[in-house]
Amino acid sequence: MHRLQEILEKNASGGLSMAELGEAVQLIKDPVYSEKNCWLCKMHDRYSRSIYDIGLCQGHAYSVLGSGK
Repeated sequence: MHRLQEILEKNASGGLSMAELGEAVQLIKDPVYSEKNCWLCKMHDRYSRSIYDIGLCQGHAYSVLGSGK
């Protein structure tokens, strides 16, 4: 599992530290992209390249980060 995925999963269950939040923001802000498109965008007939280790585009990654407990 890659670091951004670990942080987003931890965020979903709560308990994310400020350091981890900052790390996640930086990883989303300056991502390494995959050749694949974001799976959530594809559900709405939109196409945005996904961040390599989570399968989500930047916008959806920020949404997931913001929706944690």
